[in-house]
Amino acid sequence: FTKITFLFWPLVALFFLKELPNFSSIVDRSKLLTHLRAIPLGVVGGLAISALLFFLISPWGFLHDTLQNSRPLIARKIRQLGLEDNFIWVAIFISFAHSAFEEYYWRFFVYQQSQSFISNQKSHLFAAFAFTIHHTVVLTAFFDWKMNLFLSLCVGTGGWLWSQLYAYQKSLMGAWVSHIIVDLALMWIGWQCLQ
Repeated sequence: FTKITFLFWPLVALFFLKELPNFSSIVDRSKLLTHLRAIPLGVVGGLAISALLFFLISPWGFLHDTLQNSRPLIARKIRQLGLEDNFIWVAIFISFAHSAFEEYYWRFFVYQQSQSFISNQKSHLFAAFAFTIHHTVVLTAFFDWKMNLFLSLCVGTGGWLWSQLYAYQKSLMGAWVSHIIVDLALMWIGWQCLQ
């Protein structure tokens, strides 16, 4: 329900408020070079975040024990949702299509549109906070409140970095590529929990 709401809310806002960013800018061919130039920084950012994540869950990282304790719960949830047999396809969908949807909603719509009533820096914080709350609901299914709080802070930081990247590059491409890489890393962890 929330995903459907997120998909259509910008369209509803367009109809009622008549104030939205220019959606055609996402696919504007004249800006193709801008989008292509955004990719390398997105790759670097995604790899850096993923490397940090893998370090934190490694035997040397302080999230190692938390992940080990949560593995059965994560695996059980994947099986309960009937995703085990098609996990790779689900992982590809989440990493590529779902991340594109989230960038469209959280950065292109929430961050950019909120600038019409608050300052640019507050818009970054507002969009990151909303992005965090949305993911906190999922995290509560797997972790206690302390770990949920820490991981929510990580999600919020990621959301804030991606909206900064979007604002700096004037393109969603860098943030989207970074988001894809991070989601692929998370999906790999989910896959390992099934083994």
